[in-house]
Amino acid sequence: MADAGKTVHIPVLLAGVLAQLGDLKNKKIVDGTFGGGGYSTAFLEAGAHVLAIDRDTVALERGKKIQEKYQGKLSLSHGSFADLNEILKKNGWDGADAIVLDLGISSDQLDTAERGFGYQNDGPLDMRMGNTGSTAANILATASEHELASIFKNYGDEPKAKPLAKKIVQQRKEQPVTTTREFLELIEQVYPPRQGLNRRHPAQRIFQALRIAVNDELKAVEEVVPQAIENLNVGGKFCVVTFHSLEDRFIKNAMRDICQSELDNVGRLVKQANFRQPVKKVVPTQEEVENNPRARSATLRVLERVSS
Repeated sequence: MADAGKTVHIPVLLAGVLAQLGDLKNKKIVDGTFGGGGYSTAFLEAGAHVLAIDRDTVALERGKKIQEKYQGKLSLSHGSFADLNEILKKNGWDGADAIVLDLGISSDQLDTAERGFGYQNDGPLDMRMGNTGSTAANILATASEHELASIFKNYGDEPKAKPLAKKIVQQRKEQPVTTTREFLELIEQVYPPRQGLNRRHPAQRIFQALRIAVNDELKAVEEVVPQAIENLNVGGKFCVVTFHSLEDRFIKNAMRDICQSELDNVGRLVKQANFRQPVKKVVPTQEEVENNPRARSATLRVLERVSS
């Protein structure tokens, strides 16, 4: 079990992020998803000043040891990266040389049964990254059949979203689903286990879809992009690591649009874009995937401010 004392999380695509950021000595870096502190530690080791943000108070409590080691160079802020403007202002930052987001769930959260993020261990069906708002169990108990089907279809590309939603509504009439084990067993009524097949358990995408709904993750990503580009210094980079197609599609399209120059009605350049994408995308090496299977679906996209 993960605890506040140590982390089991291995940062994904860290080498790729560091390669994109280059020399970090005395640079101001925002780590918008502190998690296990792997990114922040690497930035600090490279000589940067880091403002780390997380909704999870357990992660920030763990970060105090890193803060003690790098006295004066690491600031910890409780909150969501969706409130970037407010957090920067509160910490006295008027801009950043890099803003980095790792949108995946921390292994510390996933491996802690009491948090209810995963299906490998039994625990309360919570899934909240912070400690406010509705739990996953609350959503399963109160959302309509149509709303549940939309969550699984839109956030997980779940082919059996409607049968699954129907099964949940039927089940809760007798007894609400309140634990990860109960939810897994319900999923396996829709997807009976098949022996000898080398495929991911469908519970993985279904749990992911529910987690996205609980934490309103897509809304947070949509809200942070304009704030990130507003606060990037010239030469600064916005690095985003995504783990599923919805987030990646949004980031890909948003960065592409931001890099479009302004043209007149006959196609002549009116204003050069202030941003560019130094690389199309970065994906994990085979070696990284072998060492950390949770890196398998990760994609890094990068936006650079080239002028003000």
